[in-house]
Amino acid sequence: MFVSHKLACEGFSGYGCRKMKRVLLIGGGGFIGKNLQAVLVKSGNFVLMHCLGRNPEVLDEYKIPLRDICNIEKIICEKKIDVVIHLASGLLPSGGFSEFEKEVEEVIRPTFQLVNFCAENGVVFVFFSSGGTVYGDTENINIPENHALAPKSYYGYGKVLLEKYIELCHGSMGLNYIIVRPSNPYGSNQSAHGKQGFIAVALGRVLSGKPVEIWGDGTVVRDYLDVRDLSHAVVELLDGGHYNRTFNIGSSIGYSLNDVVAIIQEVTGRPAQVLKCPSRDFDVKSIVLDTTLLASVIAWQPRNLLVGVREFMQILGDK
Repeated sequence: MFVSHKLACEGFSGYGCRKMKRVLLIGGGGFIGKNLQAVLVKSGNFVLMHCLGRNPEVLDEYKIPLRDICNIEKIICEKKIDVVIHLASGLLPSGGFSEFEKEVEEVIRPTFQLVNFCAENGVVFVFFSSGGTVYGDTENINIPENHALAPKSYYGYGKVLLEKYIELCHGSMGLNYIIVRPSNPYGSNQSAHGKQGFIAVALGRVLSGKPVEIWGDGTVVRDYLDVRDLSHAVVELLDGGHYNRTFNIGSSIGYSLNDVVAIIQEVTGRPAQVLKCPSRDFDVKSIVLDTTLLASVIAWQPRNLLVGVREFMQILGDK
């Protein structure tokens, strides 16, 4: 068992004693974290961020590694944090065993300690899992949250490990948590010149006249979600107190990679050069999330993919 260094948090009130929640984003420097921060602030919450990159727009920021768990615990106490939202991951879906070993030491093991600490101090723990990798191959058209978890990648396996530990601490220590399983987010603040996010990368390549790489024949199906819709959903779940449950967050509509390329061509008005590459073992054939549970607790109407991609292109053009 990983035992946290429990601190004496004088005056620590725990969640629910103040209307304004004090939120610590772990790994909040990415595009999801930036969008989530904006929605949290707009909804009246006070946000602090832990991230490695520099974001001058944050209210407060701590550039310390996650493995420095003692200092993170001190921040939680000193700032009277009510909610920890965990987005941190150093592992890509394509990562191998050596990268997974690093993830265990730098993310998974420290997160175990952090979950313990939150349970001991009445802090709500919100964990970003992965709706696209934890289920594995399935025959289901739309996958519900109670579907068996059978990840095909180290990335997905790491997410499952943390999900199970969070559930364990809920049962044994009374931790209040929300686990979210997003589909494939894209949009505002995402780089069009990075290595992750098919929509962002493909859009950037079409706009710059470069070929779009597709692994396999392009028939792999995914559920895509505008990051702004994702952020609003998480904040609504948190503000509504929908604790101790796991939620898929997606569009419930599947699009093949070929479909996405066609949409990008329509939005940009430019032809796409497509470079077909060998398929990858860790890619599942189809992942489309069932969001019935989510829609039963919040008003859930994610934007259409064509609309979202068009708005994303406009955002990129404004930069």
